[in-house]
Amino acid sequence: MNFFLKKYRCKKKKKKLIDLISNLYHLILLDNFFFIMNEIKRLTGIYHETQEGSLCAQHALNNLLQREIFSAISLADIARYVE
Repeated sequence: MNFFLKKYRCKKKKKKLIDLISNLYHLILLDNFFFIMNEIKRLTGIYHETQEGSLCAQHALNNLLQREIFSAISLADIARYVE
């Protein structure tokens, strides 16, 4: 019985380690992505917002206008006004 308990604990620790490595890998990818986008803006002057949540219109408008003008709150206010 002790053998199975040790094997179970080992598998559990291994899974935690794999999850930790996976999370670190994704953080590094995300950090590199934002670094690359900032470099593109610095080198070309092109403004680009990345997609966050379901705010497609906000990001599309801000990308079109080449700066952060609209927020989720301001677009919600516009939508209430138009209704």
